[in-house]
Amino acid sequence: MLVLCRADSVGAARDVADRIGHARLLEFPGTGMFIGLGIELADVVERFLDGLVGEREHETVLSTVLFTDIVGSTTLAARRGDAQWRVLLERHQAFRSRPASTVSRT
Repeated sequence: MLVLCRADSVGAARDVADRIGHARLLEFPGTGMFIGLGIELADVVERFLDGLVGEREHETVLSTVLFTDIVGSTTLAARRGDAQWRVLLERHQAFRSRPASTVSRT
């Protein structure tokens, strides 16, 4: 797995890479989410894929990463107050921490 990030988001990207396991983290200079579609990115991806050639054969696995957001969170937090907002955040954390159902076809 290849995780790409900008210098200003390396902490979050490192967390994602650590959670995936065996992921390679590559940091690009600059800020913002968009890395671009230039030759530098193409070269990085090509080198990464070239490095996979010759590695031991892996089992094919489909994985999905889900990022969640509470839309309008600032307004909602102000409207609900600290106690109710904390309850909502705890419910959100409990929901997003639950593993999704999986199907294994071995």
